[in-house]
Amino acid sequence: MKTCIILCAGEIDYPALPREFIPRDAFVMAADGGLRHCLPLRLTPDMIIGDFDSLASEELPKEVDIKKLPAEKDETDTYACAQQAVKLEFERVIILGGTGGRMDHTLANMQTLLYIYRHNVDAVMIDEKNIIRLAESGSHKIPRIAGRKLSVLAFSGELTGVTLTGVKYPLDNAVMCSDFPLGVSNEFADEFAVLTIKSGTALIILSMD
Repeated sequence: MKTCIILCAGEIDYPALPREFIPRDAFVMAADGGLRHCLPLRLTPDMIIGDFDSLASEELPKEVDIKKLPAEKDETDTYACAQQAVKLEFERVIILGGTGGRMDHTLANMQTLLYIYRHNVDAVMIDEKNIIRLAESGSHKIPRIAGRKLSVLAFSGELTGVTLTGVKYPLDNAVMCSDFPLGVSNEFADEFAVLTIKSGTALIILSMD
């Protein structure tokens, strides 16, 4: 699968990051200060995008494709990376460094994840404790990962026709609202959970303590 890793400038606990979900042959795109994660993660950047308000010019490697953005703009540096990843037709995008630090940036990165997903790209955001995805109408198979809880939450508005099987607390044609966290901290009962949604956008989080 043609994969792009987007490195954001958020906090990363390098020793705790689950490296098994990060392919070594992926295309690496750094969003501005996310470049600083490359060395500790042993990743080589292929492209750097940003207004470089958090990087000095001497930190930018000369042999890498650099796309400079204006300081005053509507989109975040991470969103600009996502746009580029969609344009380059990657089949999968993994966002690292998208959580931790400022909460507004974390929420903006979740919205960016939705932008990627809605362009028919497999999109996931990973940190040391969470694997975060989105899902909309249809049936979705979620593999069990040892030691992780499963949360399914309404990302915006209302989820209708929600059926969840293969878990300790199943749902059958339920309605889920974004003002009530009904689906938090479920447990797998089988090797796969199956989530079916009639309408709406769900946030799927595989988390560990």
